[in-house]
Amino acid sequence: MEVGRHWSYSVSANFKTYTTDVRCVRRTGVADVEGYVLSGPMGESRLAWKGGQLVADHLVNTRFEPAIPLVVDTEARVRRTWSGQASGLWGHAAGTAVLDQGPGEELIAGRAIKTTKSVLTLTTPKATVRVQTMFQPGGGILTQREWVNGNLVLSLERLSGS
Repeated sequence: MEVGRHWSYSVSANFKTYTTDVRCVRRTGVADVEGYVLSGPMGESRLAWKGGQLVADHLVNTRFEPAIPLVVDTEARVRRTWSGQASGLWGHAAGTAVLDQGPGEELIAGRAIKTTKSVLTLTTPKATVRVQTMFQPGGGILTQREWVNGNLVLSLERLSGS
């Protein structure tokens, strides 16, 4: 990540499909280290690399205390756990999460691309949210799908990035 980078995505949500851009707009503190703010039409996210993990203390409309792990900088299969507080306009809840990660592959435009597959499952008394992200080394998020209580609510695919 660096200020000025941007990515375009095709997004499917709420029976609508549209194209959107996400930009790395500035540096900021995240989990006691230097991180970055990513901004798009849905809001801002605050991410940083800490101890070999990409963590977030704020994802669009939810804040996490402590920061939640999203991906680990390794090609090996790994599992991480998280316990803390999540809060947003929807309210406040204690939660736990499990991050399972390993090698993956995604078919984009008929071409198989090697990825790191990250599956983050967050459980709170209000909902279970599962986010599957395919990270392309050096390129960021290639695809992402999000389920809430078992229902697919969001799907995105990167169209371009710089």
